[in-house]
Amino acid sequence: MFISIRRLHITKQSQRVPTEQENYNPIQNSYAALWDEYKELKMANTVKNVIRHILEYYFIQICGYEGNDLHKIVLEQNKPLFVDEIEGQKPNYDRYNIASSMLTYMNDSPAVISDGFNYIDDGSDVEQCKKVFELIFTAMHQEQHYKMMMGIED
Repeated sequence: MFISIRRLHITKQSQRVPTEQENYNPIQNSYAALWDEYKELKMANTVKNVIRHILEYYFIQICGYEGNDLHKIVLEQNKPLFVDEIEGQKPNYDRYNIASSMLTYMNDSPAVISDGFNYIDDGSDVEQCKKVFELIFTAMHQEQHYKMMMGIED
């Protein structure tokens, strides 16, 4: 019996050069799929859920950190990354609070199912959530991984 397998060439519009097509492999692992989903999301609560999954998988499953250790490294050892200090004004803790929230979600049980009745929109800004997510990778000295998964070239 002879089975012929042809190469399948699938293309999509390039994100770096929108006028060009680039090769695309539709088969990917769930981690890469999370990053693809993250890049496209526009709703804060959905973004935060995907961020939680990425942080859990990468830092806890792959890198082997404990959730509490991660919280200490990011927010205690790298506090200046997340707090804006402006002379003569109160410090702005917005990014710090978002990072704390993201890292706290990781310690919650992933089996929790919401019925929708207790839904609270905390008014988080999607772009600020994404900036804080990037800062977590910076605080953990994992900028290269972040850039690789985002498709950012140096």
